[in-house]
Amino acid sequence: MEKHNLLEIMDYVKKHRCFEDFEEKVDSKQKLAFETQWRHEQTKHPQISLEEYSEKNDIFNASDVEEQVVSKETINEFTATLDDTDKRILELRMEGRTYEEIAKELGYKTPSAVQKRIKKIGTAFQKHADTDIGYD
Repeated sequence: MEKHNLLEIMDYVKKHRCFEDFEEKVDSKQKLAFETQWRHEQTKHPQISLEEYSEKNDIFNASDVEEQVVSKETINEFTATLDDTDKRILELRMEGRTYEEIAKELGYKTPSAVQKRIKKIGTAFQKHADTDIGYD
Protein backbone atom coordinates (compact mmCIF):
# COMPACT_ATOMS: atom_id res chain seq x y z
CA MET A 1 0.00 0.00 0.00
CA GLU A 2 2.77 2.42 0.87
CA LYS A 3 4.59 1.59 -2.33
CA HIS A 4 1.63 2.78 -4.42
CA ASN A 5 0.67 5.65 -2.07
CA LEU A 6 -2.64 4.01 -1.15
CA LEU A 7 -2.59 5.11 2.50
CA GLU A 8 -3.87 8.57 1.61
CA ILE A 9 -6.62 7.02 -0.48
CA MET A 10 -7.61 4.66 2.35
CA ASP A 11 -7.70 7.58 4.83
CA TYR A 12 -9.97 9.48 2.46
CA VAL A 13 -12.25 6.46 2.05
CA LYS A 14 -12.49 6.04 5.84
CA LYS A 15 -13.48 9.68 6.24
CA HIS A 16 -16.03 9.61 3.40
CA ARG A 17 -17.87 6.36 3.80
CA CYS A 18 -21.01 5.28 2.00
CA PHE A 19 -23.80 2.74 2.61
CA GLU A 20 -21.99 0.03 0.69
CA ASP A 21 -19.18 0.09 3.25
CA PHE A 22 -21.47 -1.64 5.77
CA GLU A 23 -22.89 -5.13 5.56
CA GLU A 24 -26.60 -5.10 4.76
CA LYS A 25 -27.78 -7.34 7.57
CA VAL A 26 -25.63 -5.92 10.33
CA ASP A 27 -27.23 -3.10 12.32
CA SER A 28 -24.17 -1.90 14.16
CA LYS A 29 -24.06 1.35 16.09
CA GLN A 30 -21.48 2.56 13.61
CA LYS A 31 -23.81 1.88 10.67
CA LEU A 32 -26.78 3.56 12.40
CA ALA A 33 -24.65 6.59 13.29
CA PHE A 34 -23.47 6.83 9.70
CA GLU A 35 -27.02 6.64 8.33
CA THR A 36 -28.22 9.31 10.72
CA GLN A 37 -25.38 11.62 9.77
CA TRP A 38 -25.84 10.90 6.07
CA ARG A 39 -29.56 11.70 6.16
CA HIS A 40 -28.85 14.92 8.03
CA GLU A 41 -26.33 15.98 5.39
CA GLN A 42 -28.85 15.30 2.64
CA THR A 43 -31.52 17.70 3.91
CA LYS A 44 -32.37 20.55 1.56
CA HIS A 45 -32.44 23.03 4.43
CA PRO A 46 -29.48 22.57 6.73
CA GLN A 47 -30.24 23.00 10.39
CA ILE A 48 -29.11 26.26 11.94
CA SER A 49 -29.44 27.64 15.40
CA LEU A 50 -32.19 30.06 16.38
CA GLU A 51 -29.57 32.78 16.86
CA GLU A 52 -28.27 32.29 13.30
CA TYR A 53 -31.82 32.39 11.94
CA SER A 54 -32.60 35.55 13.89
CA GLU A 55 -29.45 37.25 12.62
CA LYS A 56 -30.09 36.30 8.99
CA ASN A 57 -33.73 37.38 9.08
CA ASP A 58 -33.48 40.43 11.37
CA ILE A 59 -35.89 38.93 13.88
CA PHE A 60 -36.07 40.57 17.27
CA ASN A 61 -36.59 38.51 20.35
CA ALA A 62 -39.29 39.52 22.80
CA SER A 63 -36.96 41.30 25.21
CA ASP A 64 -35.58 43.48 22.37
CA VAL A 65 -39.08 44.48 21.32
CA GLU A 66 -40.11 45.24 24.89
CA GLU A 67 -36.96 47.29 25.44
CA GLN A 68 -37.59 49.29 22.25
CA VAL A 69 -41.19 50.02 23.22
CA VAL A 70 -40.20 51.13 26.72
CA SER A 71 -37.39 53.28 25.29
CA LYS A 72 -39.72 54.97 22.82
CA GLU A 73 -42.27 55.63 25.55
CA THR A 74 -39.59 57.09 27.83
CA ILE A 75 -38.36 59.35 25.02
CA ASN A 76 -41.92 60.47 24.21
CA GLU A 77 -42.59 61.28 27.87
CA PHE A 78 -39.35 63.25 28.09
CA THR A 79 -39.85 65.23 24.88
CA ALA A 80 -43.30 66.24 26.13
CA THR A 81 -41.56 68.09 28.97
CA LEU A 82 -39.33 70.12 26.60
CA ASP A 83 -40.15 73.55 25.22
CA ASP A 84 -40.39 74.12 21.46
CA THR A 85 -36.85 75.50 21.14
CA ASP A 86 -35.28 72.45 22.82
CA LYS A 87 -37.35 70.11 20.66
CA ARG A 88 -36.22 71.98 17.54
CA ILE A 89 -32.57 71.79 18.65
CA LEU A 90 -32.87 68.01 19.00
CA GLU A 91 -34.65 67.68 15.66
CA LEU A 92 -31.97 69.66 13.85
CA ARG A 93 -29.18 67.73 15.55
CA MET A 94 -30.80 64.41 14.61
CA GLU A 95 -30.91 65.64 11.00
CA GLY A 96 -27.13 65.95 11.20
CA ARG A 97 -26.91 69.72 11.45
CA THR A 98 -23.81 71.23 13.06
CA TYR A 99 -23.86 73.44 16.14
CA GLU A 100 -23.08 76.42 13.89
CA GLU A 101 -26.05 75.72 11.60
CA ILE A 102 -28.41 75.26 14.56
CA ALA A 103 -27.16 78.46 16.21
CA LYS A 104 -27.69 80.43 13.01
CA GLU A 105 -31.19 79.03 12.43
CA LEU A 106 -32.43 79.49 15.99
CA GLY A 107 -30.74 82.84 16.65
CA TYR A 108 -28.09 81.83 19.20
CA LYS A 109 -25.01 84.06 19.29
CA THR A 110 -22.47 81.22 19.38
CA PRO A 111 -22.39 77.50 18.57
CA SER A 112 -21.19 76.79 22.10
CA ALA A 113 -24.54 78.06 23.40
CA VAL A 114 -26.25 75.30 21.40
CA GLN A 115 -23.74 72.76 22.70
CA LYS A 116 -24.43 73.84 26.30
CA ARG A 117 -28.18 73.61 25.69
CA ILE A 118 -27.79 70.05 24.32
CA LYS A 119 -25.75 69.13 27.39
CA LYS A 120 -28.55 70.42 29.66
CA ILE A 121 -31.12 68.45 27.67
CA GLY A 122 -28.95 65.33 27.96
CA THR A 123 -28.53 65.74 31.70
CA ALA A 124 -32.28 66.20 32.11
CA PHE A 125 -32.94 63.06 30.07
CA GLN A 126 -30.55 61.06 32.26
CA LYS A 127 -32.50 62.09 35.33
CA HIS A 128 -35.83 61.37 33.65
CA ALA A 129 -34.82 57.93 32.34
CA ASP A 130 -32.67 57.06 35.38
CA THR A 131 -29.81 56.06 33.10
CA ASP A 132 -26.29 57.18 32.26
CA ILE A 133 -25.67 58.19 28.65
CA GLY A 134 -22.54 60.21 29.28
CA TYR A 135 -23.75 63.62 30.42
CA ASP A 136 -22.39 64.82 33.75
